[in-house]
Amino acid sequence: MPDGQAKSAVLAPEVVAGGQAILATHPAVPPTVVVDRANSGPLGHCQLRAFLHTRVEADCEARMPALAVFLEQYDEGWSATVDGQRAPLLRANLIMRAVPLEPGRHRIVLRFSPAGLSLGVALSMVGVVAFAAFLLLGRRSEATSHVRL
Repeated sequence: MPDGQAKSAVLAPEVVAGGQAILATHPAVPPTVVVDRANSGPLGHCQLRAFLHTRVEADCEARMPALAVFLEQYDEGWSATVDGQRAPLLRANLIMRAVPLEPGRHRIVLRFSPAGLSLGVALSMVGVVAFAAFLLLGRRSEATSHVRL
């Protein structure tokens, strides 16, 4: 739902308790998917295997189509894979990350690589190489300027 509506709905008791997730509009998930958790019991469970600054891994088991909701801040730099295949990473409850799951056991891996990181590293390396070349050329010119014939 749009953020304006989500701001008031995110504090509903079922959302706070983890029984519902409010998703931002995303083309990978139909907006009409609703699971009545009150009548179905727990949809599954997840266990964290790794929790690092730029990588999160979890083993999950879903009884039916479900969302694995991670209580960390959503950012466009995060990406997701499920069982090694690229998966949509959704914004849930305004600020969290969620990954849709089909029934069964799955390994979810979230990775963080902000936009521009590769370009920034490449430009930094070019700068280091240019600086080193400048220093070397400067030393050579000093050495040749002191030679007497």
